[in-house]
Amino acid sequence: MKLNTDIQVLLAVLVGFVCFLLLDYTIILGLIGFPFLIYFLMKIKSESMIRLWITALILIVIASVFFSVFSFMLLMVAFFVSLFLDRTIRGGYTEENAIVYVGFMIGLMTLSFIIMLQAVEIVPSFDTIASKVIDWYGSQLNEVKKILGEQVVDMKVISASITQFFVTLPAQILIFGFFMSLYTVLMVRVLNPTGKVWQNRPFMYWVVPRFVAHLYFIGLLVSLFITPEGSVYNVISNVMLILEWALFVHGLAFTYYFVKKKKMHTAVVVLFVILAILLRPITIFVGFMELILRLRLRMELTNGRK
Repeated sequence: MKLNTDIQVLLAVLVGFVCFLLLDYTIILGLIGFPFLIYFLMKIKSESMIRLWITALILIVIASVFFSVFSFMLLMVAFFVSLFLDRTIRGGYTEENAIVYVGFMIGLMTLSFIIMLQAVEIVPSFDTIASKVIDWYGSQLNEVKKILGEQVVDMKVISASITQFFVTLPAQILIFGFFMSLYTVLMVRVLNPTGKVWQNRPFMYWVVPRFVAHLYFIGLLVSLFITPEGSVYNVISNVMLILEWALFVHGLAFTYYFVKKKKMHTAVVVLFVILAILLRPITIFVGFMELILRLRLRMELTNGRK
């Protein structure tokens, strides 16, 4: 049933209000409603750009007056993502390209907002948060030591792990953006607000650029000659984490391609994919070697000769 544009604006405002409310209550619930807000924004944009700006203005007022700055951040990300997703559909992008580009957009916008909030001291810096977490964890271990009479866990190991987590937090925010992009793109495909969707390429044919393997190899070499501290180490750690996830996705896609081409039973295919997910370091290595040796291309050429 085709809804009047004014009703769609009202529904978009209502969905936005619910998302802001859920986000203030718990982040996860707010993010679950994220694609539905994008759906209505894309739907309105496909019919009237003026009404899209009116909707955005109403939501900006609601987010600014009644909710936290994080609701405003969610709205800004949703608005620009909806515009870009509409562009990718009209431009004939493949689904995997839309996921990658939107993932970068969500991750970079989120990271930029966090940095701005840190600059005005609304959000503490990552180093400050890490110090507080380490202090809290140390106090908890001291309480356990008083009860048991011995140190259960080496605090130095815990401190190093927490510090490393916050060092790579920018990369983790970008990776989170890709997961949100995957969820959003799949939901938009199901809801289909514009009557058109992206070109579909099966997951087993997803490919990352070959230079990712080259960058990963160079990063491994560089990491051997730097000390585990300082800005250079922080940059290398973040870049390597992103490259590892790219190789992991590529290795997962190649694993799925390999077992499908071998015409294995569906249960075996599912088992291989689950093992590839669980054995992430091996899957990263598989993705790396596939890019270097071009195993998929060799298999395609071999099958073409038969």
